[in-house]
Amino acid sequence: MATQAQSQGRYAVVNTLLDTTDVTLIDSLSGRQGDNGRIVYFAIKDGNLPHNLDGQNVVLTAKDSAGKVKQISGVHDMISATGGLFSMLIPGEMYQSAGDIEEAYISVQDGAGTVISSIPVTFTVLANNILFTANASKDYIDSVQQAVNEANSRISGLNDNLKTQQLAYETLKTSVENLAGQIDSKQVSMLNVENHFTETATFDKGVTASNVTSNGGVTAKTISTSNFKSDGTSIQQSRDGKNWHNLADDDGVVHNSGNEVLAGDKSLTGNTTLANVKTSSIKTGSVTANGLRMDFREFATGVEVWFTGTFTGDASYSWHDLGQMPSNITKPFSYVTAVAGGRSGIGGVSTQTDMLLMVHIDNTGKIQYQLRHGVENNTTDYKGIVFYVEGSASYFK
Repeated sequence: MATQAQSQGRYAVVNTLLDTTDVTLIDSLSGRQGDNGRIVYFAIKDGNLPHNLDGQNVVLTAKDSAGKVKQISGVHDMISATGGLFSMLIPGEMYQSAGDIEEAYISVQDGAGTVISSIPVTFTVLANNILFTANASKDYIDSVQQAVNEANSRISGLNDNLKTQQLAYETLKTSVENLAGQIDSKQVSMLNVENHFTETATFDKGVTASNVTSNGGVTAKTISTSNFKSDGTSIQQSRDGKNWHNLADDDGVVHNSGNEVLAGDKSLTGNTTLANVKTSSIKTGSVTANGLRMDFREFATGVEVWFTGTFTGDASYSWHDLGQMPSNITKPFSYVTAVAGGRSGIGGVSTQTDMLLMVHIDNTGKIQYQLRHGVENNTTDYKGIVFYVEGSASYFK
C-alpha cells in the first residue's frame, strides 16, 4: 500500500527508516507522456532528522508500466548536503509509457557505489492523447546512454577526420605537382647547381658563404665573421667565437689625450694622479647680520665660511639668532662652530676687555651667536657691545 509523501515546502520527504514494504507515493514525480527535463525536489530524512548526504549519491531506479527499466543517477542540484535537500532532473525516457510505475526505489550510495539505503517509491505517468506519435518505451540507464552518445560523437568525429585527411591528401598532391613544374621550369633555387636571382632576394636567417662577390652592394641586417659581427646597430667582438661583447663607438670611450667630458658618476678603484684640478661647480652665498658678514663657498667635498665685519651684540651665556644660511648651500651634517676673539670697552665698567664670539650653524641652517666678555669676577650681561671680528670655519659634506 502506498503512503502519500509528506511535503516540506517544495520538497517531497523520503524517509530512510520506513519498512521496505512501505511505498511512498511522490506526486511531484508523476508526469504526462512527453514530459522532459522535469525537476523534482527531495528531502531525505532518517526518521525526523535530516540525512547527511556529504560524499554520497542518489539514484532513482524504476520499472514503468511497460516493464522497461529506467535508471537516473546523480543529483541535479545539491541544495544542502547536511540538510538532505537536493533536486533531480527527470528525462523524457521516464515518461514514455502511460500508467502506474510497476516498481521504483530511491537508493542512497556512498562514493564507492555501495548502497546505504533503499526507499520504495511510486508515481504515475498520465496518457497524452494529443501527441501525434509516441515512441515505444525502452530500457534507459542514463550512464549507459551517456557512453553511447560519447561513442557516437567519436565515430562522427573520426568520419570528419577521414574526410579532412582525404582533402589534405588531394591538396598535397596538387602542391607537389605544382612544385615539380616550378623545378622543371627553374622557378625555384636548387642545391649543387648555379642559381641566378634576377630580383631582390631576402633572407630572414643568416647566410654562410666562403666568398662573397658583390656588383651592386650587399644589404644585410647582420654581418658575421669568426671574430666580429654586426646587426646594423652595434658591433660585437669575440676572441673564442663563444663569448661576445659590444664594441663602443669612438665617442663612447675615454682617450689617452685631448679634452673630454665624462657624464655620469664614475667609480675609480685605484690611485688617481691629477696634474691640475679645475672645477666650475663652486656655489657661493652670503648672509649679513648685526654688522657681521658671513660668506659661504661650497666645493665638491665641503663648505668654507668666512666671517668679517664690525659686530654689534649682547654679551651673555645664551644663544642669539643671526638668521638662516643661504638655501643653495649644503647644510652641516650635525653642526659647526666658529670662534673669534677681539677687544672692546664696556661703558662704566672697563675701557678695554677681551671679547670671545662663537658663531654656531646647525643642521637646519640656523645661525646663532654667543658673546662672552673678559671682565674678572663679573658675570653681568651687557648689551650693545661693538668690536671688529675676523674668522672662518669649514665642514665636509
